Amino acid sequence: MAAVQDRDLDNIIDELTTYYPEENLSGLLESHLDEVHGHTAKRDRIAVEDLIDWMKANKVTNVNDETVEEHLKYLVRTRYAKNTIKQRYYGITNFTDSQLSETSNSLVREVSWTEVAKDEMKKQDIEEEGRLGKGARPITEEEKEKMRETAPTHRTELMTEMLWQCGLRAEELAKSEVERIDLDERILEVDTVKRDDHTREIGFDLELKFMLERYLSSYRPKFGRSSPYLFVTQKSDHTLPHNLTRTIKDLADDADIQDYSTMQNGAKKAEITPHSFRKSLGIRLDDKNHGLKEIAERLGHSDAQTVSTYLDIQ
Repeated sequence: MAAVQDRDLDNIIDELTTYYPEENLSGLLESHLDEVHGHTAKRDRIAVEDLIDWMKANKVTNVNDETVEEHLKYLVRTRYAKNTIKQRYYGITNFTDSQLSETSNSLVREVSWTEVAKDEMKKQDIEEEGRLGKGARPITEEEKEKMRETAPTHRTELMTEMLWQCGLRAEELAKSEVERIDLDERILEVDTVKRDDHTREIGFDLELKFMLERYLSSYRPKFGRSSPYLFVTQKSDHTLPHNLTRTIKDLADDADIQDYSTMQNGAKKAEITPHSFRKSLGIRLDDKNHGLKEIAERLGHSDAQTVSTYLDIQ
């Protein structure tokens, strides 16, 4: 997709018609949804319907970059999670690309996301830390197996099983390196997130060994990219943690096991995330009478009290 320079945005926006939410946008949204499918359609519908409601409430009629920025700032102020706001942004721009601009593939795509609501985000950065896992619930083995059966690729199935057996954070799994996987000894060495200069070794079973061997020999080479990381992508040396998190959330949706809680602002929050697997591993270890310090070390926590708090272990 061609990048749009800031100097071109005014010209693009000038070519847009004024749209009234009650009369035009809803109809255009339905036309757009006829052209997209699956998770993209779900994302775009939620994003645009949310925008329409906001425009009605604020008597906004023009759809342009300022409208989108103000809407996103509103979402920040009402304490939507950062990744949710990003998905709203991508959904809106995908819709505007399709329905509102005949001259460009990007309406506001290159208005820097980090600049939109930058000041508001800074105020909440500390509060956002750890939010990803705060509301996550443990996942059962039966649910994990449903996710594996539903996984569209061997890669996604492997991610699911590694989370289950190893209890990795999303970032730790995303940055797992091939050379630090000892298939003979069945040990994975990872750098612990949030702990400087700390690594831990995690064992895994024969099934995961065979899955890794299959992935490394048959699937990973298809990407044609030289990278030290296990989960390489077509565009980068490793998958990004937020993409991995979205993959797991969507997979739980597809397996029909995803639950949602409602936040104070009315937003829906997925309860099955990569953090669900960490909680599950902690509970399984506790059930086998492993001590809190041992569980904390396995999960990469420096303080055993952290484990007792979020696992509700006394």
